[in-house]
Parts: sequence; C-alpha cells; structure tokens
Amino acid sequence: MALAVWWFLIYMLLIGMAAGWLAWVVLGRSKALARDRKPNFTVLLPLGVAGSFVGGLVVSLLVEGEIALRPSGMIASFLGAIVVVAIYLAVKKR
Repeated sequence: MALAVWWFLIYMLLIGMAAGWLAWVVLGRSKALARDRKPNFTVLLPLGVAGSFVGGLVVSLLVEGEIALRPSGMIASFLGAIVVVAIYLAVKKR
C-alpha cells in the first residue's frame, strides 16, 4: 500500500512538471515563468500539479455530472495547466 502511494506521488510530480512545462511553451514561454530564458520549474511544477486537479475537476463534471476533485491524465492535466498558468500570468501582470 505504501509503495503505491509513493508511485502515485511520483506520477503526479512528473505529470505536473510536464503539464506545467507544456503550458509554458504553448503560452509563449513567458519571461514571468522563466529564469535566464529557461523554465523555472519551482513555479511551473506547482502550477502543473494544480492544473492536473483543475483538469480532473472539469473532466469529472463533464463525464460524471458531479464535481469531484481528483488528478487526471496527461491531456486533461495539460489543458488544466494552461488555464492555471494563464490565470497566474494575468494576476502577476497586475
């Protein structure tokens, strides 16, 4: 049981990092999320993980008809990360 939890956490971190990085690339490689033109993973990782949960929330609402906070697969994580990163950039510009 404990091993499954560790694999789940590693999976979430990897998917979150990938989703955050892909969202950064799609949204134009914003300087607000970069350090010396390289992605700042200390910011992109939490945004990607949050995007995974946002994507899971939307998918559960569309598929099951109820709101359930859960992590999702790569596609929904990526779409959720785009939303979360876009909101982050809009708030940071203010």
